[in-house]
Amino acid sequence: MPASSARSARRAHSSRAISSVVNVHAAKTHLSRLLKRVERGERITIARDGKPVAVIGPVPAAERPPLPPDDPLLNLGKFAVAGPAGKLTNEDIDRLLYGPP
Repeated sequence: MPASSARSARRAHSSRAISSVVNVHAAKTHLSRLLKRVERGERITIARDGKPVAVIGPVPAAERPPLPPDDPLLNLGKFAVAGPAGKLTNEDIDRLLYGPP
């Protein structure tokens, strides 16, 4: 693997960079990982022969589809943690995880 390709592949694994350049081969190989980074707000430049040809970045919030009304994040009270005996309190969860006090 050429040095520039290895460098780009390493960048594809790193999630600490705010913006990075990835070669086409690494972008194809690691597309799912790159998209996860983009979802977290990172912009990634894709280069061919060291020359930038495309940039992928997050969709602006105004253009993202809204969450459906039945999404669990919008209905936490309805989808709260329920165990075999019904709703669990924090004390119940602590007792299950750590045993009796």
